[in-house]
Amino acid sequence: MWGLAACSAQPGTALEVDGVRYSEDQVSQASAELTAFFGEAVPQSVIVSFLGIAPSVDEVAQEAEAGVSDSDVRNLMAEEAKAAGVELSSTSIRALRTNVEINALQKKTDPQAVVGVITEKQKQRNMVVNPRYGVVNEDGMLTPPVLNGVLDARKLLPPMPAN
Repeated sequence: MWGLAACSAQPGTALEVDGVRYSEDQVSQASAELTAFFGEAVPQSVIVSFLGIAPSVDEVAQEAEAGVSDSDVRNLMAEEAKAAGVELSSTSIRALRTNVEINALQKKTDPQAVVGVITEKQKQRNMVVNPRYGVVNEDGMLTPPVLNGVLDARKLLPPMPAN
């Protein structure tokens, strides 16, 4: 199941995945934290994308014995976060965990196969996204928003591999 909310079910909601709600404030804070952590801009839309696929990535990673916990990620990033003078919130850790698991899966197996399995799992998710971050397509994946008269961000992205 997938969905797009013209207005979020709750004011201030960035996205909700299978009943787990992330607020605009949480996403904004994670964006600021990870921008400071990496030393380059991490847009809110990227945070929303990672949070949106997090449950599916977790399932695939656990099945492939490549899963990690939030505490594993927090410990892995502790030294770098301290050096950057950043305390990472649970939302930042959640987005980083998704990235760590994707990287581990791609090293462990065929990257195209990983995308296919995650996409299949994502189709089963109930995801509602604030339209400022994009729309949920038929595969349950988030695609960037298109604003009339403004550059279509999808034209800047490489095509996704076919399943």
